[in-house]
Amino acid sequence: MMNRRRVFVILWKILFHQLPFILLLAIPAVAIWSWVSSLYIDGSVRSLLNSDGIRWSVANIITNLNAVPFATVCSLLICAGVLCESGLVSTIITLLVERNWHNGSVSLKQRRALTLVAFFVEFCAVCVVLQYIFRGSLLLSAFGTYHDSPLSRGWLGLLIVFLIIIGNVFGYASGRLVSVVDFINAHTFFLRKCAGYFIVAFVSAELIACIKYTGLLGDDAVTVLSYVLFYFPLLSYFVQVPRS
Repeated sequence: MMNRRRVFVILWKILFHQLPFILLLAIPAVAIWSWVSSLYIDGSVRSLLNSDGIRWSVANIITNLNAVPFATVCSLLICAGVLCESGLVSTIITLLVERNWHNGSVSLKQRRALTLVAFFVEFCAVCVVLQYIFRGSLLLSAFGTYHDSPLSRGWLGLLIVFLIIIGNVFGYASGRLVSVVDFINAHTFFLRKCAGYFIVAFVSAELIACIKYTGLLGDDAVTVLSYVLFYFPLLSYFVQVPRS
């Protein structure tokens, strides 16, 4: 059982480190596949190796990168960095494991900081509830509903900002984040550790754009592939970072 697990870990590390090269090799494979398909299998497939395909490839090298969800990924990395480096995540995990609020390994300063965070969370929760009680709220739609409202369209950004504020409050109150350098290092922790992810994202964007242009896969399949190639490597970097 241990040998199988060790083999799996080794294969996973090889795949993890060689993923950019694998995706890079997939681009010429898609080009050849599109050329063969356009000639012998499906005439509706557009080839990347004819004159139109080459012109499209050259003209859209930079444009294809717009498919990478930079804003979402960077926001998530900043949020995760603040929550981890402020000590909030480790403190909560320690409390859940020990189940002892007073005599555990969590310091008095950390408990006070956690109490402050709890009051802030309760305040924000009351504000959100009030948005539903008062139908004329600014964050609801013109009809006073959640559907198609600023709150429904911006919930992810609002949640990320909320978590970043919580992390900063806890870090400052617990003494973990004191100087400007501490705050900057906390916000950029995962951005620095996961810098290699952006190389994977760049190559993935080019690969997805090539597949979409050729029409080898349907729109639904391209959408699923986009989520897999953009977010699965990101999760892999999160798994690898604590071990590095």
